[in-house]
Amino acid sequence: KQFDHEGGIRTPMIAHWPQGIEKPGRLVRTVSHLIDILPTVLEVSDVELANKTKEKLQVQLDGQSFVPAFTGKKTPGRETLFFHHARGKAFRQGNWKVVASDRGKWELYDLSTDPLELNDLAQRMPEKTSQLTQLWAAESKRHARQAATQ
Repeated sequence: KQFDHEGGIRTPMIAHWPQGIEKPGRLVRTVSHLIDILPTVLEVSDVELANKTKEKLQVQLDGQSFVPAFTGKKTPGRETLFFHHARGKAFRQGNWKVVASDRGKWELYDLSTDPLELNDLAQRMPEKTSQLTQLWAAESKRHARQAATQ
């Protein structure tokens, strides 16, 4: 799990909660992320996150609860995902994804037609690559600002 290609980050999740999952045994293909677990736990436990601890503001939660998936409701899923950890970085918007090693060049994939990320489209679609890498840079700056205030 050091790189941000789908083979390094795409992991199925099995949830078991007899009192909360209305239709057990279903396969839900909604994209979610590790950052969605805390909002989910807060929602099912009916707890609100405090705005401050010891006079410090909390980091903004980027995650979203996936409780609707437990109750059989259609979930909108995530529109975007930002990654920067270990030796990789990536940004996903809908089915489009840019990914690179920390020192490597950006690659572009259309996950709707290439979920295994075998066909790099960066050379053929430089505008889309640029658009997504700019969004990645903006998210990276936002996260750096948040970290600096903590």
